[in-house]
Formats: sequence, C-alpha cells, structure tokens
Amino acid sequence: MRCAIFTRVCALLVLFSLAFVGPVAFAGERLPIVFAHGIGVPAILYERVVPLKKVFEKLGFELFVAHTPITGTLDERSEVLRDEITRLVPSGKFHLVGHSMGGLDARLVVSRFPEIAARCASVTTLSTPHHGSAVADFVIDHLDELGARSALAHRALELFGGQLQAVRDLTTCEIESRFNTRAGDVPGIAYFSMGFYIPEPIERHSLVPLLWAVHHILEDVGQPHNDGFVSVESAAWGESLGVFPADHWSETAPIPFIGGKTYREISQRLVSNLVERFE
Repeated sequence: MRCAIFTRVCALLVLFSLAFVGPVAFAGERLPIVFAHGIGVPAILYERVVPLKKVFEKLGFELFVAHTPITGTLDERSEVLRDEITRLVPSGKFHLVGHSMGGLDARLVVSRFPEIAARCASVTTLSTPHHGSAVADFVIDHLDELGARSALAHRALELFGGQLQAVRDLTTCEIESRFNTRAGDVPGIAYFSMGFYIPEPIERHSLVPLLWAVHHILEDVGQPHNDGFVSVESAAWGESLGVFPADHWSETAPIPFIGGKTYREISQRLVSNLVERFE
C-alpha cells in the first residue's frame, strides 16, 4: 500500500519537478554514479517514476540505479549490489551513492569485494543509519506486545519492507558491534555523508503521517533531530556535507516537504562535492 501511494504521488509530480531542473553542467569526462536505494522501496520507481536520473544528467553526471531487493539482509543486498555494479559499470572507476539502508549496502559491498573497492572512488551516503536505527530497536522490542506500542511497531515495520531479519540487521547493537567492524573504511575510497531532520512542528513540514509517528519514536530515545527514520547523529560517517531540513522520502524523490531542501538541491550539493574533490 505504501509503495502504491508513493508511486501515485511521484507520478503526479514528476513533470512538474523536471521543469525546475537547471541546465546541464557537464564539463569533461566524469565518473558515473551507481545509486543504491533504501529498504522498502522498489528500484523500478527510480527508473520509471522518480526523475533522479534526469536530475543528475542535468547536473552533468550519468547515474545508474542498482536494482537491489526491496527488502533483505545486508549480506543479501550487498551481494546483489556487487552484481549490479558489475552489470552497470563493467569497467573503470565510479562513485557510489546510497540512501538510507542503501548507504550500508554501499559500505559493505566495497568492504566485502576487493574487485569492487578497487574501482570505487567514493561512497556518499544520505540519511544512512551508520550507528544503528532506534526505529529498528523499537520494532524488535515491541512487535510482540499488546497495545499501542505494538501497533506502532507493526506500522514502522512497513518502512523495512515487512522483513524482520532486515530489521534485526539495523538495530543499534548489530550495527555498532558487528557491522561497523566488518564494513570499516577502505583505504583509497573517500567517504561523505549528509544528515536530515524535520523542523518543529513536524506536521507543518512533512506531509507523511507515518513519518510523524516514527519521528516521535526517535524523539523519545533522545534523538529529536531526525528525518522520520534516521537521526542526524546516526547519519554521520566520513566527511559531513552538511545537515539539512527534509524528511526521509523527500530526500531522493519529488515528495512535497514544506520549508526544506528539495531532492534537486540535495543532488546539487552532492554533485558539487564530487566536482570539487575529483576534478
């Protein structure tokens, strides 16, 4: 249901959003970008509905969307990402960009597979839970209870594509004690990150009620600065490219967000950094 609503909203907004993409800024040979999407979102949305590829094209970069699973464990998703990188960019250097869990997939694929790491110039992550997800902790702790907290845990589970093992992979304990040991920085690869938050009052900025509810889960555990899924603190990895107002869905798609950065502006910030560092 959530994906269906997301698809309809994006379809209505896609033409409007394209009208505001700036002129092509291409200059010289640039490395392609492989984009790894987050959990609970099908890659086909970025191919046929969300104009992210067009945005990057206008900014002078070729962007490929990796068709990783809608859900799945980090090991499963990183293995598919390896195959997708090999298919999309069979030779030469490239940049990796990951949104949400896709950022963890990106870190893991270069850590696990030396043949991928050897060709990867940079990993940029957007709202990725590098230090674990308090939302995942809440789901695991309260899913089997009775009452309001259990109902909210079931709603939050939708954001993870409904797969409990994927949620376990994203808990604070699992990420901090195991994942970050396995997926440390690879020498020779530059790491960048961007964090996001919904300003107060959140209902006046984000138009996604489910994100309002999840925002309060994070707020209750001392993480008030979050985008409705990932806290600013957890999103930090490598060199920060900044912290900006947006909600989790508006960061990479034309989902309305009042008084914050659009996905086009976020893409521009990302691209400006790559141009500055690699040209």
